[in-house]
This record gives sequence, structure tokens and C-alpha cells, in this order.
Amino acid sequence: FTYSLIMEMWNLLIAEPVDKYRNVGVAYFRNRGMNVRAAANYYQAMCFLSTTHADYNIQCAMINCFMPESEISDGRPIGLSTIERMKKTQRKKVVPGYYDAIMNAVNSGSDPPLGIIVAEIVAGEARKRVPFVMISSAYPYSDLMRPVTDHVSQNGWRMLGTVHEEEMMTDDFWSRAFDRLTSRF
Repeated sequence: FTYSLIMEMWNLLIAEPVDKYRNVGVAYFRNRGMNVRAAANYYQAMCFLSTTHADYNIQCAMINCFMPESEISDGRPIGLSTIERMKKTQRKKVVPGYYDAIMNAVNSGSDPPLGIIVAEIVAGEARKRVPFVMISSAYPYSDLMRPVTDHVSQNGWRMLGTVHEEEMMTDDFWSRAFDRLTSRF
């Protein structure tokens, strides 16, 4: 495949809860001739992935690590169970309190790491196995992100984080995300 052929043929899912970031990503890829489906939350992303309608046949995805469950639910119970599952599958030894920042954030109303579930679906189901990259506006080495970054790495997934969240407002960010997505072709 060539870069331009991929852009013209594929349906891309952008699962990003922040409107301004999602809108820049959608515009970036649509301006390059790509079919883009945008999801603002976990529920919408899962709907795009579960449909069999040809117009929504997702062939690649960019998934934010953190997102609400839906417009009416923040997803705290699912988020906390996702963090507990991440703890159980952690391969390296971690210090006490390693997951405190992410648990506290979810308990105080921040978006839970539901992008992890979406990624597990696209990475694991044979019928849904599609190339994807995890994205985040959070610094990948912060206390909040470290458990997520480690989980992404231990699963062999690709990720693109930012130093400054406003980077997601640039074409450069979305270009780098696509390069990261296609790097294994």
C-alpha cells in the first residue's frame, strides 16, 4: 500500500472526547480524502466497531486513552474495573501507589481509561483486528498516564502523547498519529 492509497480507501475511526481536538483530526483526514467516523465517547466508538454496515466498516482507528462512557454516563464503574484489570495484567513490578493518580482522577470525575477497552476490541477480535494508535493529550510520563502508557507498551500497541495538550489542535499531531498508525505496514 502507498500512503495516498491508504488515505483514499480506508474508513478511519477517531475516538476522541474533546470536540476541538476531534474536529481538527476529522478535518485533517477528510481534507486528504479519507472517510472518517468520529466518536466522542466509548459508546459511540463501540457502535462504529460493532456495526456490519459497509459505510462504517472501520479499517483503522485513533483512540484516546481516556473517554466518558456516553453522553449520560461518565463510565466510572467501567473505568475503575478497567484499572483493576490493568493492575492484574501488569507484568513489571510497580511501587505502592503506582495507580493512585489514575484511580483518584476517575473517582473525582475525570474521564476513565475506556479507550483501553476499545483498543482491546480492535486488537483482539479476529473480525475486528484493525491497525490503531492510542492518542492522548496528556503527557505520557505523568503519574496519571504512566499506568496507561505501560499497559499500551506491554501489549505492543502504538501510542502518541503530547507534551502540551494544544498540540492536538495541529495538523502536525494528526500527521504524526497517522505515521505512527501506518509504521508497521
